[in-house]
Amino acid sequence: MSISAMKAAQRLVELSEGTLSNLQLNKILYIAHMVQLGRTGGADGLVSDDFEAWDLGPVAPDVYHAAKSYGSQSVKHLRGTYKPVGPTPYDALLNDVLERARRMSPGELVAMTHKSGGAWALSYRPGSRGLKIRTENIVNEYNARIGGPAPVDAKEDAADAGCAAV
Repeated sequence: MSISAMKAAQRLVELSEGTLSNLQLNKILYIAHMVQLGRTGGADGLVSDDFEAWDLGPVAPDVYHAAKSYGSQSVKHLRGTYKPVGPTPYDALLNDVLERARRMSPGELVAMTHKSGGAWALSYRPGSRGLKIRTENIVNEYNARIGGPAPVDAKEDAADAGCAAV
């Protein structure tokens, strides 16, 4: 049972105590989504929204626009979400990914989500927006990172072998 990207992002803002930039928020949200999809074999994602392949990596467009007024500063709340979200069924996952990823610089998060042959790279076209990142490719990238099962769609090899998903 997925939740909206806005709800998951606002919960990340709460859990981080407002210390994440828009870029960090979108990357950590995407990584958490990848982990959830990978753990469930693609049956259940963290968020119900699609991620798009933008120049700086995977982005949940609604989240980006709700946080863009902060620029590179810490996001204190998403535009339109003034009440706390409170606990979600995904808090353990969000906390785990947040604690691991918050130690990474924004540049490291971008590099991680730009992995050659990964889900973002398979969808990305320079300067384009609106290019959805396929769920199968996200699952395949997760599996490649952790040494899991063969790609879901054998026609598209998702990622080089590499470090665990976080």
